[in-house]
Amino acid sequence: MKRVFASQDQTLIVIVRGLLADEGIDTVVQNENMSAVVGEVPFFLAMPEICVVRDEDESQAIAIIERFESGEGREQELMKPWRCPRCGETMEEQFTACWKCGTPMEKD
Repeated sequence: MKRVFASQDQTLIVIVRGLLADEGIDTVVQNENMSAVVGEVPFFLAMPEICVVRDEDESQAIAIIERFESGEGREQELMKPWRCPRCGETMEEQFTACWKCGTPMEKD
């Protein structure tokens, strides 16, 4: 097993593990329940870590994590305001449906 990611943020651990699972990479999380000993031992010894089960998956896993951390591949349509095709209302980028009429954002 090879360590490919570590974070004190449990949410990031879950997200990254899911991204790797989506690509068929088997992982285990070590130190998952060590938060109770933080302060008794150095934090970096108790930090949750994602390890790939098969060593040959290490480079692919690292590439996936680097893409995630850089933001590469995120939907560009969600990064700018858009206009509802039904009622013409302008939506801010975080909305995927019109707040006024409920029409979903169109995907090109």
